[in-house]
Amino acid sequence: MVDDDQIDRRNVQRALGGRYGLVEAENGREARRLADAHQPDCILLDYHIPGTDALELLDELRLHAPVVMLTGAGDEAVAVAAMKAGALDYLSKNDFSPDSLDLAIRGSIEKADRHRRQVESRARLQKEYRYEKERRLELEGAMQVARDIQQNLLPAAAPQVKGFDISGVCLPAESASGDFYDYLPAPDGTLAIVVGDVSGHGVGPALLAAEARAYIRALTRIGTDVGQITTTVNRLLWEDTSGGRFATLVLTRIDPERRTLTYAAAGHCAYVVHDSGEFTLLNSQCPPLGVLESTVVQTSEPFFLRHGDIVLIATDGLFDIRSPDKAAFGKERVIGLMHAFRHQPAEKIIDAVLLSARTFAENAPLPDDVTLVLVKVL
Repeated sequence: MVDDDQIDRRNVQRALGGRYGLVEAENGREARRLADAHQPDCILLDYHIPGTDALELLDELRLHAPVVMLTGAGDEAVAVAAMKAGALDYLSKNDFSPDSLDLAIRGSIEKADRHRRQVESRARLQKEYRYEKERRLELEGAMQVARDIQQNLLPAAAPQVKGFDISGVCLPAESASGDFYDYLPAPDGTLAIVVGDVSGHGVGPALLAAEARAYIRALTRIGTDVGQITTTVNRLLWEDTSGGRFATLVLTRIDPERRTLTYAAAGHCAYVVHDSGEFTLLNSQCPPLGVLESTVVQTSEPFFLRHGDIVLIATDGLFDIRSPDKAAFGKERVIGLMHAFRHQPAEKIIDAVLLSARTFAENAPLPDDVTLVLVKVL
């Protein structure tokens, strides 16, 4: 506690009731020395200490421990200034109680601990991103090299998950694709699957797709809530692009034990095609990523998967394939093909869909990148 008034220090000591060890300082110089020597868990700082600029002292002490500012009656403006300067809470010295003091101390310690964990997580994220960015920068070479590198970023093989048959494919319209997909196993046995589509196609969108993939890979290593992960990715992409580009995305997490699926969807839909041929729409919950900094993406309620269900996540490049007379291939046609070939392995179903799409378009070049991931429930 830093306070020049001995009576105030005694009042605080009585309120603590022996629940904490208390080290007392009467001025800023002594406070700095004791903070270095004792490394406290929390610092109680009086705003009015003769000869000391409390906000300057606060800025130094908060590097040692969370600071709770003690103010006099009617000092609400002072309290606000202290909070803006880095104090985690404040109390009036004239009317605090043992409970409110204890709550302020514990709450500030918990806030500081959460902040520390966030900083550590951010550092891990930045480390992962730097690693992925090194790979991404290689995409700035020749167009064919860019395509080769991007194909290497895609999963080499589908994961083997008991009770599920999984397959995916990404076909770029040009040498590099703005689409991407990835499989992200978690230590708890769940599997995250992401499909994303950056606006446009070519090297520029491919670079942003690689960046988005890097963020997601890093974030899924430190968290499992798909909504929180997607919300963080939105903020990072917005910071990187300032709204100049956007990405639609579906991030799912499959729990093989419970046979459930949760998802977060930004400007992008997915489908669960049932054995009957009917389907359930997993609808988009918010605008695409990178459009608004404030976008918050929710995690869906768990969706129970049944035998024969096929989860379909595809970019709009598949549905928008056109015939010579400009008719769209469309989601209904894709879902119908999935139902017709439902007894085939997931990889064969994808082959059948792509063959039908090429035939429909009479082998015309793809107008957009095409990505398709299927999860078949056995």
